[in-house]
Amino acid sequence: MTTDTKIGIGIVHCQTHSGGLNIVFQTDYDRWSTLIDDTGDVFRYVKWEDNTILRMIKFVSEGWYMCSMKQPPGRDEEYRASWVYFPSSVKLSQNDIKEIIDVAENQIKDISFDADLLRELPQRYNKIIPDSPKYIIPENQKGFAYRYYDNTGVNLYDLYSCMYQKEFAKYEWVLLMPKDTLTIIENSGIKNISDVKILNSFILSPVNNPDGFVPYLADGSRFVSPIRLMENEGLRITWIKEGYLSISKDVKKQADLELNRTEYRRFFWVDKFLFKDSKTQTPINVKNIQFHVGKEGTDDHGKRYLTLKENEVSNVRFTAEADGYEKDEFGDDFTNKNVNDTIVFEMMPESHHYDFVLKLDPDVVRRKNIDRKELSFSLNSQKKITESDVRSLISGYTCTSSISERGIIVLQPISNVKSDSLVVSTVHASQPEKMSIKEQKVPNGKKYPNRMRFIKRTIIALIGILLIVGAASFYVPKIIPKIIEIINPSKLQNTHQSSNSEPSPKDGTSPKNTDSQTAPKDGSAEDVGIGSTSAIQWEDALKYLQENTNKVYKDSLDSYPDLNGFFDLLNSYRFKDFVEAIDKHPQHSRDIKKFDVWKRLYDMAKEIGSNKEGLYDAPDQPITFDNYFKQISKKFLNREGTTSANANPQGTGKSPSRQGRSSNNAQDTKNQGNATSQDDVN
Repeated sequence: MTTDTKIGIGIVHCQTHSGGLNIVFQTDYDRWSTLIDDTGDVFRYVKWEDNTILRMIKFVSEGWYMCSMKQPPGRDEEYRASWVYFPSSVKLSQNDIKEIIDVAENQIKDISFDADLLRELPQRYNKIIPDSPKYIIPENQKGFAYRYYDNTGVNLYDLYSCMYQKEFAKYEWVLLMPKDTLTIIENSGIKNISDVKILNSFILSPVNNPDGFVPYLADGSRFVSPIRLMENEGLRITWIKEGYLSISKDVKKQADLELNRTEYRRFFWVDKFLFKDSKTQTPINVKNIQFHVGKEGTDDHGKRYLTLKENEVSNVRFTAEADGYEKDEFGDDFTNKNVNDTIVFEMMPESHHYDFVLKLDPDVVRRKNIDRKELSFSLNSQKKITESDVRSLISGYTCTSSISERGIIVLQPISNVKSDSLVVSTVHASQPEKMSIKEQKVPNGKKYPNRMRFIKRTIIALIGILLIVGAASFYVPKIIPKIIEIINPSKLQNTHQSSNSEPSPKDGTSPKNTDSQTAPKDGSAEDVGIGSTSAIQWEDALKYLQENTNKVYKDSLDSYPDLNGFFDLLNSYRFKDFVEAIDKHPQHSRDIKKFDVWKRLYDMAKEIGSNKEGLYDAPDQPITFDNYFKQISKKFLNREGTTSANANPQGTGKSPSRQGRSSNNAQDTKNQGNATSQDDVN
């Protein structure tokens, strides 16, 4: 039965006879009184003497009933009954309940009813509790149970102060019995709950938080209505606000609903910290951040965040490190910053100075009439140069002194290195110091091959050193990406940390519950895509594509959110997924296709039209476009891939970048170098 919590107290008097239940009086509240029925089933469980009143209570979600029954003398299984309904919305004291029940029970002791008294009685108690909570009632109540109220430490009057008990509500009816006058029929099966502890209940009402925290219940619903709890029972409440960690605790009294500002914790996603070169404004990949204020944590997806107390937000301090940049301590005021804001910090590039002497081969100097024995030059570098850098980048020469910014670094030729083992065969650059070399010819008029090899080796060694700091304006396809990565890491690792999957409580704002900020994990077509970042980040991504038209590295490509995952798709020959990823955002797709290399990748992938098994190379190896086109042309299109990937690398009609100019110069000088090599052979 469903009743109206706003109605007042209701009273019904009835008696049974051979024809059934006869209602002889009722107040106007007929909606609740429809529950009234013959309760004669209780005779199966209990015997009671004449003039003894049997009391039973029943709970519904909106209130409770007291049914008092009395048998007329000598008339078994017939009874008079007084029903009183107490809505939970009416405020009643312990004494009020006793008075109402006493008046109602006195009427069933007499043959006649005082209808006027019964009608007037409810009007005395009409104080309504606003937004009174409903009682917690099981969906299926169990039948009968009984409880003695004498000699158990609890008398009937005590119960009037705390009638609602969760244990009582489990049953359809609970008999309240004086132990000395009522007897339970043996083997009746009725449940004895006399040993259950009687508890007080209280009402917990929601409180508006002045700072905007919203309370939620354990089931995820908002806490907006009062709830009745039993004594010492806790209610799990979680307060949520965007940009703050959620606050959860068990509330056991009304005062617990008041939050203290010392409990607040702001949080910021660490992957929203963007570090840039202070001179070029190029994004930097920071390898280490150590916070001096606040606490660092990770969400369920491993995504890092910083938590701050309210008194720490105005003075955030941390230290950041990146290759090629000075270690720096940063301080900032985060008071007016939001959790989803990108917060930009600038780092100062390192500056290292080196003085080199490149020793020429004495025997060749003597035999070829070269007018100097060594070349001296100085280099400024953003990254410290190591001996392994020189050995790996300059074929044919080795360091005979340690690499240091103090003193001279001597480079000596390795006599047993053949000219055809040089990494670079052709160059076109300005030398720091000119060598005066007289041309000599062999009798047949051809150039002296050994002399040419020596000149080439010397120039290449010098240019190798210049390449370490990017000082020469030319392009060497096989080693320039590695050189740039060693000396100026911002060129290849030119982005801030990309996000990993996000959490947060409600609305995707807390580290605990949100994944709305997660980034692609496995490079699937669903995860890889463009168009999700700001215009500034997209411009940075386009600049990277413009400046890297010969080869790309996984770490560098993945460091741009809009390009994250493209490397894996190409490396694993997932052409269908690659096309879908490009097509996700039409405007950005058009931008990408302005670059000839990427337009060609897109067209070939679309022509193949499916995902293929296999791997181009290990993920830590770069994709070199010339070779990649040849591989997929032979492997999947059954034709020779001969077109250069670097034809018009910009593809936008704009002025070429420094990288683009180097590419064109290298292509021009390749023809000159080929001619020189042919002369050597002849």
